[in-house]
Amino acid sequence: RIPSFFLVEKEKLWGILSLQGQSIIPTEFQFLQYEWMHTPDFFLVQKNNLWGFINIEGKEILPLQYDHIYETSYGYTLVKGNKLGFISFSPEEKNDRFIPAKYTSIEKNTLWNDFVLVWDENTPLFVDKEGNEYKAEVREVRKIDNFFGYPSRDNEVNINNKYYLPILESKQPPKKE
Repeated sequence: RIPSFFLVEKEKLWGILSLQGQSIIPTEFQFLQYEWMHTPDFFLVQKNNLWGFINIEGKEILPLQYDHIYETSYGYTLVKGNKLGFISFSPEEKNDRFIPAKYTSIEKNTLWNDFVLVWDENTPLFVDKEGNEYKAEVREVRKIDNFFGYPSRDNEVNINNKYYLPILESKQPPKKE
């Protein structure tokens, strides 16, 4: 895909011009990066030391409220103070994922499961694709279970010889950041 705009820098701030030279997005961002693999076009931006995402019209897709956003091979890690969140965009919106920046840790190997294992300090929780939160049932794995094989259940996660399972009845709406 060939973009129909130019990224421009003026006095250490970034913006976007059309191919005809007209301003699309004013030069007001400390950082502006075109996220070309996504449709529709959007940009990772930093303004007033806060990070977020905007579209080609300059409208916020994800509010500029994060201390940092960095890309990983999975999507984007959101940092707000000492808390982490996650967002991913896909061509099919149903595969998008948002986890508010309210957790101290996110188990990366669960990011594409129906339920993602997160930590709020020492408390394990699960978050679904819409950001709803669930308490976690935790089971220790006994040596005999390892030997004979532990019977795996849907949505169960094995981390360091402990099994975590979302308690579906404990569903809570997404946390506010």
